[in-house]
Amino acid sequence: MKELVFVAETSDLVVVEWVDQARSALQSARDNFERIRIRDQAKAVEKAAGVLGRRDIQVQASVLVQEAERVIAKANPPMSRQESGARKGKKVVTQNDDLISQTNLRNIRQAHGSIDDLEFEEIVEQATDEGVPLTRRALVDVGKQKRRKEAREERDTKLSAQETLFPTGQLYTVLLADPPWRYSFAETENREIENHYPTMALDEIKGLDVPSLCYSDSVLYL
Repeated sequence: MKELVFVAETSDLVVVEWVDQARSALQSARDNFERIRIRDQAKAVEKAAGVLGRRDIQVQASVLVQEAERVIAKANPPMSRQESGARKGKKVVTQNDDLISQTNLRNIRQAHGSIDDLEFEEIVEQATDEGVPLTRRALVDVGKQKRRKEAREERDTKLSAQETLFPTGQLYTVLLADPPWRYSFAETENREIENHYPTMALDEIKGLDVPSLCYSDSVLYL
């Protein structure tokens, strides 16, 4: 694959052909040196296209950058300390060579590790349709959203499987309740209360069968 010198006169056809060739070379690359070379060239094209205002080419190049990093992540899965021979506080190299730092490789794995191939294709399609360059940060955010959703579903499943805390037929004179109120003023998505436990709407809270737990003259602290 020839080096691509991107200049203002570079034709669209040349860029498209180069992207196709780079993508093919990426799939057949056998070492990190070749993968990183393709990624870095794609980064250069992405940057140049952005300067020239060619958003279409910029998006194509950004997708190729992430495709290259995805191949790098798959080719360099996490190793145990025994396999890597690393000690605490020392650098861990990849299986093939030491071209990628531990931090950089960890960031690449973080972006791609939680996203399967089908999800990645959907993200690429969305970025292409919207004309928005694909970034590693965007992939990290998608992975975080996916993990939060899975965690919420797991918590909901566990809570729904729990038995009632109250013995059948037992009545109480004093009740202290902290219902799972639903709030809508979280500063960020990460701080939404639904990330910690499922909530209920006010009408759902009102519909709880509290009378079956207490006497007619009981006291409820809410």
